[in-house]
Amino acid sequence: MQEYFAKFKSNLEFDSTLAESISSRHNAIRAYLENNHPDFKDSKLIGSFKRSTRIHPGTGHKFDIDILVIMGEFYRWVNTGGISAEAAMHSLHNTIQKSPRYGVMNPIQDAPTVSLTYSQDDIDVELVPAYIDKIGEDQSGNQLGNIGRGYWVPKNGAWEIADYDYEAEYISGKNKVANNELVPIIKMIKAVKGIHFPKLSSFPLEILVADIIPTNIELCRYMSRPLSYPDLLKNFFDLAPARLTKSIEIPGSKSKPITLDQSIVLELIGIFSKISQHIQYTSTLANKQDKVAAWRKLFGNYFPSTI
Repeated sequence: MQEYFAKFKSNLEFDSTLAESISSRHNAIRAYLENNHPDFKDSKLIGSFKRSTRIHPGTGHKFDIDILVIMGEFYRWVNTGGISAEAAMHSLHNTIQKSPRYGVMNPIQDAPTVSLTYSQDDIDVELVPAYIDKIGEDQSGNQLGNIGRGYWVPKNGAWEIADYDYEAEYISGKNKVANNELVPIIKMIKAVKGIHFPKLSSFPLEILVADIIPTNIELCRYMSRPLSYPDLLKNFFDLAPARLTKSIEIPGSKSKPITLDQSIVLELIGIFSKISQHIQYTSTLANKQDKVAAWRKLFGNYFPSTI
């Protein structure tokens, strides 16, 4: 099935038309903010784009672009005055609202983002106002680590630390350790997620995959075993349930750990077990088209029906 998985990997990537549309959208709105927002310092892509783990949305599905809008630095916490999370949201929203081009897109505030949609190609742009952390501790005095790394973003009516750059570098480093196979496997498992367990957010899923897959790849290398996507995928769904009950976080990140609701954990454990069994069953099939049909049941239309 090697040629089928090669085509599957290709199907998860952006085609040139979508890639060009995404590039023009985010570059245009970033240029507008640079020229019109009074506190603009810089902007950058974040989320799965920054981590290179975004998959093609598929026909008829919306696509979102996350953009960090850096509006300054925070040096200390104050009891009165200062910049509130609400004020930062309003400031960014007002700048977008004043644009003849973007104002008509009905931009809405939904912390931590100001979002708008390009109706022509169903692309959502989500703008996150942010201030660089120059404090090194949260509002309660808890130490966060290196000053100058991480961003304060509005969430739940207050400021919350987010370590976007560090987290992207962590995934990139793990991908190198895994012979550049981690990112493709993350994308494959995201295709499974979209069909079989959409309640789990993409970022904690990526952390789990980055925790499990590189170790398995190193073991294959050590034992001089060829890499097998079916084996690696099965190993993930076998090992991930034990990690779901713990806090999910990237080691050394300033961001708050992610704790899943117990009901979601129990649901995921059951689903992961069924997926592992399905992969095992697929490996026993002798007929190629039966195998293809079984993989398409797991991955959907991303997996090719023919080569």
